[in-house]
Amino acid sequence: MKTTHVYVICLLFNSGPLAPAQDPSAPETTNLLPESVAKGYAKSVRTYFECLDREEFTKANKSLQEFTKDLQKAAKSMKVDSLLSRVTDWRKILLDGGIPEKPELKLANFARGEFRMIDLGESPILINATEKELQGVFDKKYKAIVSLPQDYTKESYPVLLVLHEILEETNKPLKEMEKSKDMLERVDQWARQEYGPEFLASCIVLVPVMDCVIVGSSGLTASRPKWESVEGKTWCLKALSAVVLTAANHDPSRIFIDGHGLGSIAAMQLCALYPSLQTGAIVRGPAPDKIRFENCAGLPILFVGAQIKDFVDAWKHRPGFDKLRQMDSLDLVTLRQWLTDNSKNYCPDKIEIHTDNLAFGSAFWASITDIDVANDKIPLANLIAEADRTSNTITVTTNAKVRGFTIYLNDRILDLSKEVKIINKHDGDTEGTVRFQGMRERSLADMLDFGYRGVHGNTGEIFVTCVSIEIPRSVISKKPGGS
Repeated sequence: MKTTHVYVICLLFNSGPLAPAQDPSAPETTNLLPESVAKGYAKSVRTYFECLDREEFTKANKSLQEFTKDLQKAAKSMKVDSLLSRVTDWRKILLDGGIPEKPELKLANFARGEFRMIDLGESPILINATEKELQGVFDKKYKAIVSLPQDYTKESYPVLLVLHEILEETNKPLKEMEKSKDMLERVDQWARQEYGPEFLASCIVLVPVMDCVIVGSSGLTASRPKWESVEGKTWCLKALSAVVLTAANHDPSRIFIDGHGLGSIAAMQLCALYPSLQTGAIVRGPAPDKIRFENCAGLPILFVGAQIKDFVDAWKHRPGFDKLRQMDSLDLVTLRQWLTDNSKNYCPDKIEIHTDNLAFGSAFWASITDIDVANDKIPLANLIAEADRTSNTITVTTNAKVRGFTIYLNDRILDLSKEVKIINKHDGDTEGTVRFQGMRERSLADMLDFGYRGVHGNTGEIFVTCVSIEIPRSVISKKPGGS
């Protein structure tokens, strides 16, 4: 399926009659739809997504119309404006609908409670090398080692994406590099020693194997990419999507990256580049020299090792970084408890985005959509968005590099039964300008479209509408205090 970005929280549903509308300020554990109703809606979601996968758009539109009528009928019988205000329920519904009944990756008969290797298809060799040169060195297969708890289909467990230590292999002859078979055996043995049976019984553990080589332009030497490389981060996301997000029941409010050695750099980079992709990270190595760590505000990050204490101390007292923790060492009991204690805040009141690339311009419910690339005097586009539910207002502060942004909404962020206001303070403007004021209708079509395309990158969340703002060119070119 193409629904690789439909990520929503797994929570058990209470049985019983349909209840009154959910209070938007209620705890995330509030569940009001009976399981039978939720399953029926999940089936409708799956039908719609599968029509899109097959590019049967007429059938997709028909299924969407029927789905909309069902929801309108249910809302009328319950005497509520819309069922789409039930964010917690729809997270579960879209998760069940986004994972097909027969996923491409068959995990049903998978041995559980211990590690097994999964072949995820062919991995590209980036620069040409002959099959003879590659033979015995690199088998051109994406591989991952994964362990699933015995009852993962019935209970939603945390996910640990583990980045193993990579041997330093740079500009070496192919025949001298670590062989695919040897690497797999080494990583498998290491993972079994690192994560014991008791821990594997209570957590989904996924270990992508970095068995990839890049042959140099001369064709005489090759190098092993590191996790923080483009190839490394791409493989992390591919493995997470293929093995867990579109194939296995899991708890999307607890998806953590566990970076060992130099893998710690990639763990921190993924948090900084995609703040709402994962819940947080375990960092077992040095902090990178250059990282936009301000983007990690609100994320629970556990730093392991005395060498990183100064970095943590410099940040943990800043606003939004109260979830940082540092330990000299870490045992599995402490790790499991930390995973339990730290769940995702899907809708933080404040978001910061600092980037020079639109690919990394989204976090939680805000997204930078246009950057002034010609303005080379300002290196980064900066956006700070703050939601005030009392006034039902979102204030977005942007610098001169930002030319447009989108705010995604649901009833956890603002009350969509009331008028919504979005204020933009741009490039030093302290007063701010109202860019939008009015009602925003909750839309089933928008919610499904956002989930199918993954436009917001907020793993586990659903949105039912959005507001896109283009900052007028006259405002962009106007200096503070100018005419």
